[in-house]
Amino acid sequence: MMTAQHPRPTRLTPEAALRAAQGIAEELFRAGHIEQRELEDAAKDIAKHAGRHMDGYELAKTLDSYARWDCNLEMAEVLDGFSSTADEEIKAAQQEWATAHNIQPPFPVGTHVIARWGGQDYCGTIDEIYRHGVAQYAVKADGETGSSRMIVNFENVRAIDVAGESS
Repeated sequence: MMTAQHPRPTRLTPEAALRAAQGIAEELFRAGHIEQRELEDAAKDIAKHAGRHMDGYELAKTLDSYARWDCNLEMAEVLDGFSSTADEEIKAAQQEWATAHNIQPPFPVGTHVIARWGGQDYCGTIDEIYRHGVAQYAVKADGETGSSRMIVNFENVRAIDVAGESS
């Protein structure tokens, strides 16, 4: 079960950022934008200056300004992959966390819940355990008539008892 002792990893650690950056640096090398001898420094620069949600153009401009790179549009297109690579690193860390701590769904499918999503609380029903994420539910909001579902971490869901109180 999730506890304060074992919180879900949600941030990109410096080590994970470097792993993500190494993959991007290797792509830059394969595309002929940097030389092999520059791989290590390029990865360090990317890890240091990249934000998890930066697009390739923004990262290229940041590297130009703060790491003395001279990026072109093709390089920006490669750098655009950092965000998704960083997200993959976080998802891998979450998978390790879920396995190491035997994280299980606290409520069964069909439970009426209060789900914290997008910074707000919504009432809804657990529709399924979301199989494309780690320790997440797909929650159908009360009143939703279409196929839209909120993807909510297990720890952001509270059951509503029969009297309408959250537990």
